[in-house]
Amino acid sequence: MLGPDNAVYPDLAEKLFGRGVWVCASKTALQTAVQKRLFNKGFGQSVTVSQDLVLTVEKALKKRALDLLGLAKKSGLVEIGCDKIKGAAKKETCILLLEACDGSQSEKNRLIQYLPDVPVLSLLTREEMG
Repeated sequence: MLGPDNAVYPDLAEKLFGRGVWVCASKTALQTAVQKRLFNKGFGQSVTVSQDLVLTVEKALKKRALDLLGLAKKSGLVEIGCDKIKGAAKKETCILLLEACDGSQSEKNRLIQYLPDVPVLSLLTREEMG
């Protein structure tokens, strides 16, 4: 989103007023847009882009994912712990296995064997997931 100061701001929730440009949802695409000054072309004028825009977007996406994970947990849609995950695997109610990227590899392997057809994501640390 282009602010009144001609600076580019991320608007992940699409709630800010004003003119915006859409960048493909990929870190590489955003890095390329910043490095090649493609926001100037997209907005049709000279704009200011923070050098830490990619990091800002990454942190905002992580926060949003954690917020949604918290809501899902409060709704009873998240199982935590090996035994509960095994139980959900037996009921075939698992749609995603989210494991800590810094977790024990043996624990990861143990959980994956119960959920062979379920996608696995390792994006967050144990501390973030806690």
